[in-house]
Amino acid sequence: MPEIETTASLATMDGDDIYLDPPVRLLAQYDGRWAHERIGGPKTGRMLDWRANGCNASTAAIILRWFAEDCTAGSIPFPTKPDSAIDPSWYPLRMAEAFWPEADPPGKVELTPEGRIHFRKIYSVAAHYLKTGEFERREGGNVIDPSPPKAHYVTSRPEGGWMELIRTMLELGPVIVGIGAPAGHFVVAHGIVGRGLLIADPGAVVYQAYHGGKGEIENWAGKEGYLDGTMDSEQVRMPPPSQWPDGEAPFQEGDARSYHLISGEYLRDMLDRLISLTSLTYPEGAKPAEQ
Repeated sequence: MPEIETTASLATMDGDDIYLDPPVRLLAQYDGRWAHERIGGPKTGRMLDWRANGCNASTAAIILRWFAEDCTAGSIPFPTKPDSAIDPSWYPLRMAEAFWPEADPPGKVELTPEGRIHFRKIYSVAAHYLKTGEFERREGGNVIDPSPPKAHYVTSRPEGGWMELIRTMLELGPVIVGIGAPAGHFVVAHGIVGRGLLIADPGAVVYQAYHGGKGEIENWAGKEGYLDGTMDSEQVRMPPPSQWPDGEAPFQEGDARSYHLISGEYLRDMLDRLISLTSLTYPEGAKPAEQ
C-alpha cells in the first residue's frame, strides 16, 4: 500500500488558493439509505436518527473515506468491523460499527452523559486511527478515548484568524468546521479559493438558510457570497461522476445543494460565530494502517 507523506502537503496550492484534489465526497446525514436509522441511545424508545443528529459523525466518515479512496498520496483502509452487518456503501454506519462493535442495533455511536452524540470521542478515535493505524479498545471491542495523538481541536479564534488556521490545517487533509450560524452544525472544508471557503455540508443547512431558513436554521436569504453546486458545479469543486467507482454518485452523495463556495458577507457572518475547527490529521499527518 502506498505510504502517505506526512511531512508534505496533501493540498494543491495555486497562488493564494489551496484545495484538496480530488475534493471530498458528500455523505449526507439525510441520505435515504440511513436518514432514519438509529444513531444512538436505547434500542427502542425515543429515536435519535441520522437525519437530525448525524452531522458530526458524518463529517468524520467523509474524511475517513477521503483517506481510504480519494487521497492520491496513499490510502488508509476505511474502518470496518470484520464480518460487518452494515452495507459497505453505508459509510457513516460502517464507521460507527467499527468503533462500537457491541452496539445494538449495529451502527450506533456513543452518547455523552447528557445524551448528545459524543463527537469529541468520534473525532479523537478517527484521528488516532489516521495518525497511528490503530484503535484502542476495551474488552469486548468498543473503543476507548485514545491516548495521544488525538484530533487537533481549536475553539478560540487564533491571532491570524480562522481562515489562516483552516489554510494551515488543509495541507494535511480535510477540516471539520463547527459553525454556530446559520445554525449549530458541522461541515467539512476542503479548500480556500478566491478568499472563499469550499465546503461539503452533510445537512444542507447552508442551502436551507439561503432559501429562507426554518426552525433552528436562520433566514440568510439575500446575503452576498453564497454559491452552491446547482449554480456552478465547477466553481464549488463538486466531485466529478468519475470519482465514484460506478461513474455516478449514489443516492444523495452528489447532491449539488450541499457543495458550496462561501465568501463575502455569507462567510463573514459564519466566521463571526464559528465554534470550532477540528483536523483529524494535523499536525502529525496521516499514516497507513498495518495490513
